Amino acid sequence: NPNTFTVTLVAINNFGCQDSFTQSFTLNPAPVAAAQVIPTQGCTPLTVTATNNSTVATRFVWTWGDGSPAETSLNPLPHTYLNDTTYTLTLVANYNNICYDTFSTQITVLPVPIASFNMNVTGDICGGPLQVNATNTSQFASNYVWNMGNGNQYNTVNVSNENYTAADTFTVTLISVNNVGCKDTTQQSFILHPQPNAQAIISPTAACPPVVVNIQNQSTNYTSLVWTFGDGTAAEFTTNPQPHT
Repeated sequence: NPNTFTVTLVAINNFGCQDSFTQSFTLNPAPVAAAQVIPTQGCTPLTVTATNNSTVATRFVWTWGDGSPAETSLNPLPHTYLNDTTYTLTLVANYNNICYDTFSTQITVLPVPIASFNMNVTGDICGGPLQVNATNTSQFASNYVWNMGNGNQYNTVNVSNENYTAADTFTVTLISVNNVGCKDTTQQSFILHPQPNAQAIISPTAACPPVVVNIQNQSTNYTSLVWTFGDGTAAEFTTNPQPHT
C-alpha cells in the first residue's frame, strides 16, 4: 500500500514572526514484473504459455516480439510463434500507472528438421554380399539415428560399407534430430534377391553322331529356365528338357 508523508517548513524572522508551508507526497510501492514462460525454445509452430508472477502491480502489458497486438490481461492466452527466429517476450507491470517494472525473456524458435538421405542401391538387387553406402542430406538437424534394417544401428552422420548377405527386404530408416529434440523420419527400402545358380548334369559330353544327350537340371534360386542347345533348334523353357539328339 502507498504511504503518505507530510513535509512542513516553518520560516521565522528576527521579530518572531513566522509562516509555515506544508506539502504532502505519496510513496507508492514498487511493482516487480515476473513471469513463467514455457517453453522458451522449440520448433515451428511453437506455442508458449505465460503465467504472470508479478507482485504489487495493478496493470500489465504483454508484447510478444512478433508484431502481434499487445495484451493487457493478467495471464494471456497461449501464444503461437510461426516463424523460426529469436523473439523477445516482454511484460511491463505497473502500479496505478505510476511505478513500472519490466520482465523480458527470449523465445528461440527453430525450423523442424527435414530428414533425407541417398543410397547407392535402390529397388531390386540380385545376389549378395552387398555393401550399402548411405549419405545424409538432412537439413536443420544435428543428431542422427540410423536403423539399417539388418539389426544394426548407428549415430553417425553417414553410413559406409554396410554389409548385407541374406536375401530379404531391407528398410533403412533415418531419424534426424535438432538440439531441442524436434525430429523427422524418412525411410528407403531395397530387396536383395538370391543369386540364381545355373547348374546341370549333361551326359554324355562327347560322342559320335548321332548322339542322344540327357540333361538333368541342378539349378537353384531360380524362377524360370531357358535351354538352348547350340544346334539351331528351338529353345526350351521346361525344368528338365527331353533328351536331345
